Amino acid sequence: MEIKITEDWVLSHRHARASNGYKHRFGHVLVIGGSPGFYGSVLLTAESALRSGCGLVSVLAEEAVRQALLVRVPEAMTIAWSTWRSIDFSKFQSIGPGLGQGTEALEILQLVLSLTNVPVVIDAGGLNLMAANPNLFDLLKDSTILTPHLGEFARMYGSSFDKQDSENTLAQAKAWIAERAGVLVLKGAPSHVLCLDGICYVNTTGNDGMASAGSGDVLTGMIAGIAAQGYSNDDAACLGIYLHGLAGDSYTQKKSKASLVASDIIEHLGNTKLLD
Repeated sequence: MEIKITEDWVLSHRHARASNGYKHRFGHVLVIGGSPGFYGSVLLTAESALRSGCGLVSVLAEEAVRQALLVRVPEAMTIAWSTWRSIDFSKFQSIGPGLGQGTEALEILQLVLSLTNVPVVIDAGGLNLMAANPNLFDLLKDSTILTPHLGEFARMYGSSFDKQDSENTLAQAKAWIAERAGVLVLKGAPSHVLCLDGICYVNTTGNDGMASAGSGDVLTGMIAGIAAQGYSNDDAACLGIYLHGLAGDSYTQKKSKASLVASDIIEHLGNTKLLD
């Protein structure tokens, strides 16, 4: 069964924000990552999570990333990477790992998947770790949200994955997630959200200008920020990809698609207003 994600769908699934709410009521996102050469991904994820309506964001990263956060996202709190073994992951409503490929990153991902029942949004670095260590797929839970593009999903699926035939691609992805747990957000044009109940949601927003570095990091932060506010994983994923695309479309109403970069998506999130 396929359902299109439209503005009417969003309006019928959004939660009314509590007028007397406080920051802890709107959820606390933990962003993990910042491997060398990819510091920007953590900054984009943290800022987009905050711009999606959650109350608090903490970032577990190395010192260089934490210093950059003070300039780019001063609202985010920071946690020293060296302290990760003492973190109580259960106090965070949503966790968005953006990890490297080292031994510590693998240990953190194993720990997060094993010990938490809160929404865990796994993006590029985490997805590549899982592809290289398939035993991690056994740790997936209903609270897990995977966000691969076709190349990342091909590595997760294996050599028999067909990226050329879009209809077969979707069928393979549906079968893959049905044998596991969680929600699969297959990024593309259009993006799809595949759920365990067999429903496939099809996004109706976005444009080719969003095929740009960092766009996926923004989406990860948005989904994590929305999930932290008490939405189901299915709804958080659907709302995230719709509003992500809508913000990109808002930019192109006045400027060219060719000039669109990930930071522009964050800047235009305020124009969407559908979660108010």
